Amino acid sequence: MQNGQLRKKRQLRGWSQDDLVRELVDIGIELGERQLGVSASLISRWEHGVTQPRPPYPKLLCRLFNATAEELGLVGPSPSTEPLGQAGALSHVPSGNVDDRLAQETGWDPQVLSHRAAAARVAHVHRSYQAAQYREVAGWLPSLMESVDALVAEGHQAGRRDALRQQCSVSIAAAKLASKVGDASAAWSAAERARVSALEADDPFGQVAAGYQLACALLKAGRHEEAERVAVDAGEAITDADAQSLTWLGSLMLIGSIIAARSQNRSAAGQRLGHAQRLAEQLGADANIGWTAFGPTNVLIHRMSAAVELGEPRAVLAAAVQIDVSVIPSTLRGRQAQFHLDSAWAHVQLNEDPLALIHLLDAERVAPQLVHGYHTARDLIQDLLVREHRGQVPGLRGLAQRAGVLA
Repeated sequence: MQNGQLRKKRQLRGWSQDDLVRELVDIGIELGERQLGVSASLISRWEHGVTQPRPPYPKLLCRLFNATAEELGLVGPSPSTEPLGQAGALSHVPSGNVDDRLAQETGWDPQVLSHRAAAARVAHVHRSYQAAQYREVAGWLPSLMESVDALVAEGHQAGRRDALRQQCSVSIAAAKLASKVGDASAAWSAAERARVSALEADDPFGQVAAGYQLACALLKAGRHEEAERVAVDAGEAITDADAQSLTWLGSLMLIGSIIAARSQNRSAAGQRLGHAQRLAEQLGADANIGWTAFGPTNVLIHRMSAAVELGEPRAVLAAAVQIDVSVIPSTLRGRQAQFHLDSAWAHVQLNEDPLALIHLLDAERVAPQLVHGYHTARDLIQDLLVREHRGQVPGLRGLAQRAGVLA
């Protein structure tokens, strides 16, 4: 949600965003706030609802415009929480103070802003996302984004590039979560924030990561041609053959294969999967560079997902038998669950309901939030219920109740 009030007040004065920066600095100095790190990009984020101004900015803005916080749109819940609040079953935030919980797990002191603490929190959020702890991530993201924004805005110039990189990374996490829960608009907005931060930080791999998430958001919105163009453009920026370059080019090939498969382009999907496989073989092992989990196993999992998009259940199972799911690290529970969900889909298509249920139960075991809150899993459960034979699929109704499919 954009802050139209603040933008309107600025425009009524005839000020550009750069003009507002100068006015804020001047009034800050007048009131003894001499360490302001305000910038035009920060004001743009306020006006576009990316984040709310942190102290002392609300006080300075009210003084500058001779207006109340309400009149400037500076009160109420942070707009950055709204997209996640639309996520249905994933919108519930665990009870208790989420910053306290994150502090316990990362050693972060919420009273102290530091680059090291912010980096630890951002890394923890990415690990939690990969472990399919989506509700926890949804609870942590708003305050984490605010903390990182403050580092960018208020930090010393020497650390600004690092802070921008953290801003890019936390925005990537927000884009992933929004895509996971089906909010294409929020995913696009977060990925675009990541792109802007990476550009300002002169971080080429951050720009590639943002391009990957922009492609995911466009794919989620059904805008396949645009998703294809964004993924291709991001890939063309990679010219080296180091491990990071191989990882990101391979990841872009994988999302490109899913884009092609969703467009029913079997040839392009196969070519991109083949390219990704060769890059994974060059990399030499399953890795997790840039939180991608890219490697030979991930390529096989994407072969399964591409076959699902193409409506080819036997191809799904042919790829599945090449995967030893037990070697997928326990930290990558989302990947494990995807293997089981795609396998379940294939067995449902082949009327092998008991095998489908086994995979759904395995998915629930490793990633319950994904099964209970993700429409694909719930749709598969519903399909099984429609043709239920209780003697063949014991346990189905219990799963359906836990997933909220049955009251």
